[in-house]
Amino acid sequence: MQSYEKTYIALNDGRDLCLECLNSAIMDTDECQPLYLRVQEFFEGLNMEVKEEVPLLLVDKEGMKEALDISRGPRLGYGNQMTDIETESYELTKHCEVTGILILYGLPRLLTGQVIAHELMHAWLRLNGT
Repeated sequence: MQSYEKTYIALNDGRDLCLECLNSAIMDTDECQPLYLRVQEFFEGLNMEVKEEVPLLLVDKEGMKEALDISRGPRLGYGNQMTDIETESYELTKHCEVTGILILYGLPRLLTGQVIAHELMHAWLRLNGT
């Protein structure tokens, strides 16, 4: 919800950003890397280092939506059903990976740092089998 007393700029993906937030907004991946490194160092100080290199990318709303659709995988629609199932025995081994962290571009620096910390915690938990 926008205030009539503030000025907003439109981002390319349709979101609006007030001038106060624009002042500290992180607009691209390169600009975000120093903040990402600071959050990683914070985690290392807690003895929670993410030992794999996890790339961080800033994306627009559409890029985030596409990534979410891909991560959910294919879905069966109305009328689609499985007709044949084959089974075989095999040994299960647990292997988790984190392919990357995606964050919306244009968020204020403080919020971006919070999102990085939140997502890095997910990465740490996943990679450490928790």
